[in-house]
Amino acid sequence: MMPRYFFRLRPTTNLLILNHVKSNHLHPKYSFFHQTKKCQFSILTLLKTLTNPLTLLLENLDKPKKTIQEIKVQALETYEKFNCPSTHTFNKTPNFVGREKEKIVIEEILNNSFKWIVVSGVERVGKTALLREILSDDKYNVIHFDLRIPGFANLHSFVTEFSYRIETFLLRLSENQQFDKESAKVLEDQAIGIKPKLLEKFHASLLKYHSLKKDKIHKQIPVIFIDEAHKLRNLIKDDEALQILFDMMVVFATQDKLCQVIHSTSDDFYDRFLTKTSHIKFLVIGDLNYSNISHIFYKDLLPSVPKEFRENLVRMEDDLYEIFGGNIVDWQNFVQDYKISCGNLTIDNFEPLYRVKNQFVTLFLGNEISIKLISLFQRIVSNPLHCIGYHYACNEFTQYIIDKLIEEGILKYRLTDEIGEIVHNEVNEVESPYVMPSSMMTLHVMKMMIQEKQDKQDKKEN
Repeated sequence: MMPRYFFRLRPTTNLLILNHVKSNHLHPKYSFFHQTKKCQFSILTLLKTLTNPLTLLLENLDKPKKTIQEIKVQALETYEKFNCPSTHTFNKTPNFVGREKEKIVIEEILNNSFKWIVVSGVERVGKTALLREILSDDKYNVIHFDLRIPGFANLHSFVTEFSYRIETFLLRLSENQQFDKESAKVLEDQAIGIKPKLLEKFHASLLKYHSLKKDKIHKQIPVIFIDEAHKLRNLIKDDEALQILFDMMVVFATQDKLCQVIHSTSDDFYDRFLTKTSHIKFLVIGDLNYSNISHIFYKDLLPSVPKEFRENLVRMEDDLYEIFGGNIVDWQNFVQDYKISCGNLTIDNFEPLYRVKNQFVTLFLGNEISIKLISLFQRIVSNPLHCIGYHYACNEFTQYIIDKLIEEGILKYRLTDEIGEIVHNEVNEVESPYVMPSSMMTLHVMKMMIQEKQDKQDKKEN
C-alpha cells in the first residue's frame, strides 16, 4: 500500500499555505503509457522544478490563470508587508515657515476635543505641508490616505489599502505589551465596498486602546487624515457605502471621542457635499502673509540665484507680491524660470500668468457673457476685500456663470473666512457665503481685462 501525497491551496489573509495531506488510499493500477501521458515530464519541466518549485506548483494547479496571478501578487504583498516595519512615518515638512495662526487654531482643536475637521484651500496653498508640520508630533498616531497617489486609483485598491493601513495602525498600537494583540488583528476584506465588519473591528480596538491606563503606556491621539478627500466621491460611487464611511467618522470623532478625523480638500463645494453630515468644523487656509514670503524670498530663493542676476530680482519683489500674493509655489516657479532665462524673464512673460490670461480669453467668446463678466469683475475689484456675496452674484449674473467660474478655478467659494481673516461682517456688507478671485494672479488679470475694456471704450469715444 503506497501513501498518496497532494497539495491543497487554502486562502487566508494574504498568506499562501500549502498543506501536506496524506491519504491511505491505494493507487489504481495504470499502464506505463497512461502514467507517462498524465505526468508529461520533460527535461525543461525538471529544470523548472529545481529552479523555481513554487512557480511550477502554481502553474500546475487546476486554477484559472487570473487566479494564479492574483495569488502571486498576494504572496508578494505579504512578503513586503512582513519586511516593512510598521512605524510612524509622518515626517515634518522641510524648510517650513510661517502659519503661526493656523497652527495655533488647529492644535487647539486637536488637543482639547475630538472633532471632524475639514481643512480647505486652493491647490498648492500649503494645506498638506501645514498638517504634516502639526501631525508629525509624537503625540499623534496618524492613518494617512493621500488620494492623489496611484495607490488609490480605483475602488478596489482603495479598499485594500484602507484595510491594510487600519491593520498597520492597530499593529502600531499593539507594540506595547499592555495592548492585547488579538484585538489589533483586522480581517482583510477583498470585496468591492466598505464593509461594516472592518469598521466594527477598528471601533472595538480603539475602545480597548482608550481603556488602558496612561501611566502604563505612552498613549497617542489617533488621527485619520484623508488628503484631497473630495475624490472619495469618484472612488466610492455607492452612496450607501460612502455614507457608512462618513457615519463611522462622525461616531468615532464626535460621539465616542475615539480619534480625530481630518479631511483636506481643494474643492470649494465640498462643504455642500457634507450637508447631510453634522458636527464638522470647517477651516480655510489662505496664502502666506508678506513677512513670511519675504523671509522665504531672502533666505531660500534669492541665494539660489547667481549673484549677477540678484539685483534685478530684488527690485521686482514688490511687483511679485502684488501679482503672486503669498502663493509660495508661484514664487518658487518664477525664481526657477528666472534663473533658467539668465535674468531675462519678466513678470508679463511668466508662463503661469500667460495661462491665466488665456483662460480669461475663452470666457469672452460670447458678447452677452463678456459684458456680464466685466460687470462682475468690476464689482469684485471695487470691493476693498475683493469679494462679493455668492447669492447676490447668482441673482445678478446667473448661477450658471458663477458656478462655472468656480469650477474653472477663476473664483473661489467661501462659506467661512480664512483663519485670521474677517470678510463677511456688517462693516464690509458682505454676506456669507461669498466668492472672490482664486488667487492674486487671477485678480491681477481681472484688473487687466477691465483696463483693456476701458481703453477700447476711450478709443471709440475719441
